[in-house]
Amino acid sequence: MSRRKTEVGIREIARESGVSPATVSRVLRGLPHVSEAVRLQVLTAAGRLHYHPEPPEERGAVAVILPALAGTAVLGNYHDQLLPPLLSEIHGRGFQSFLVPLGDLGLLRRCFPVGAVACAAYNDIARNWDNRFAIPLVVINNLGGEVQNAFSVSSDEEQGMSLAVEYLAGRGHTRIGLLIDGSPEGTISKQRRRAGFLQAVRKFRCENDPALIQNGISETWLEEIGRIIRAGATALISCGEGSGLRVDFALNLFRKKVPSELSVISFENSSSRFCTPPHTTLSQDFARIASESLDLLETLLHDPAQGVSRQIPYRLVERESVAGRES
Repeated sequence: MSRRKTEVGIREIARESGVSPATVSRVLRGLPHVSEAVRLQVLTAAGRLHYHPEPPEERGAVAVILPALAGTAVLGNYHDQLLPPLLSEIHGRGFQSFLVPLGDLGLLRRCFPVGAVACAAYNDIARNWDNRFAIPLVVINNLGGEVQNAFSVSSDEEQGMSLAVEYLAGRGHTRIGLLIDGSPEGTISKQRRRAGFLQAVRKFRCENDPALIQNGISETWLEEIGRIIRAGATALISCGEGSGLRVDFALNLFRKKVPSELSVISFENSSSRFCTPPHTTLSQDFARIASESLDLLETLLHDPAQGVSRQIPYRLVERESVAGRES
């Protein structure tokens, strides 16, 4: 892992890059009248020397990696809940922050962050990280821990699925449907939700019917909810912070009464209490995820050998969308 070497300054970078100290100064201050080739030459040399140009009274900047934003209007409910506590945690610990879309990771070689936190649902983000970037990486709710200098803070998907299935089974439901948010190959989290659901179904003696599990692909989610209903589900767990309103809309179209005909557990977001009726939800502890992510990043900055990936439990928010079922 790279650490700032206080003895590295403009003269050392000038010597490494083969240009004058005045040119190095212009590049590091972002001034014009420097060719792109020379600018890259200086920044590359500064990177090799592990130079971070933050003021002495600041701790440096943390890069927050987001999904590719091209062609998207908003990030969505998940990031709406994650980013405020994460940025607050970064700033509260004396770091600065800047946002980097997944397609612009080259900025990490130009902006000199001391570390990065990835909020992008992308399985390969940590692959070869230690060879591409000389800074520690914390990945939220995705791959981590198998690559040097990269670790993860994740919600405990198996615990969350067990919590939901146990709650429904305790109210007499044995045919429980699962709507997975998107292709299960998309992220580790989606794969773990499916595996955790199947484990919980066996543990709490519910019916294990493949027809009750569907993937909520954006183009076909309405049909997939219909398949779960036709499979005879008496309860539905809908994964993903953006899925609750769509499920509410679909069940109204299908004239399915909640909870008397179908009980529903969705994922918590700002609209969950405005569904009809208000949804019981699984809630990720985003404040704790943010805090644990910065704890882990500071550990990696101090001593990478102490880095250990962490899991955060879900909690259940009880509202009105689950009813007991007579045996």
